[in-house]
Amino acid sequence: MCILFVNLSREFIIKDMNITDCSDREIVKVLVARNKISQKKLIKMIEEKTNKEIPVKTFSDKLWRNNMRVR
Repeated sequence: MCILFVNLSREFIIKDMNITDCSDREIVKVLVARNKISQKKLIKMIEEKTNKEIPVKTFSDKLWRNNMRVR
């Protein structure tokens, strides 16, 4: 099972998870649902961490193609 959450200092935490068992969409869906945030809010948080702008359409396309990169 995929369990992801964002702590109070806005760090992405992976717990009890074999990331290879989940698609990118599943990971994002769990992250959004568990933290009660929107996908747009998640994108803004990622933008703050990476200092790069991410268009919503690009993010969505990467999810559907299962083409996200995790650093």
